Amino acid sequence: MTNNFKNTLRLNKLTFDELPGKRFFYSPQTTWLTAVLLFLFLSLYIYFLITKKDMTIIWIVGFASFLYFFISMLHKLIFKNPIFIIHENKLFYTKNEKWYDLTKCKVYERFVGKYNFYRTLKVECGDDSFSENYWYIEYDDDLKKIMGKYYID
Repeated sequence: MTNNFKNTLRLNKLTFDELPGKRFFYSPQTTWLTAVLLFLFLSLYIYFLITKKDMTIIWIVGFASFLYFFISMLHKLIFKNPIFIIHENKLFYTKNEKWYDLTKCKVYERFVGKYNFYRTLKVECGDDSFSENYWYIEYDDDLKKIMGKYYID
């Protein structure tokens, strides 16, 4: 999780202005909404830990789960660069600073992960793969339209 913060801070120092194509960013509204909701759940679990002594183990496990979700998504709040830059049939993923030829990749959307309740874009190019949850991406419908022609079933 700390790697995400370090990588985000490093990437925020870079600019990708010289790269052509359509840019997709994290949505500030949905990212902040997620952070606030997770913070409220964490506060609720702290309240239960203090007041409800009979199920302490359950409250601790719940608190730890929501704390993990909260910390793992926080780097998205400070990520300033685009996540994707799409130019013709090429995709630039800024988190690893690589170009991908979409005609040679497997692109699909699925529910990725155990606690993901929103579809995720998954791109696999040989040994290299990455995924991004649509929930956090601004203008995700536009991204789905552009990427749709590359989807596999």
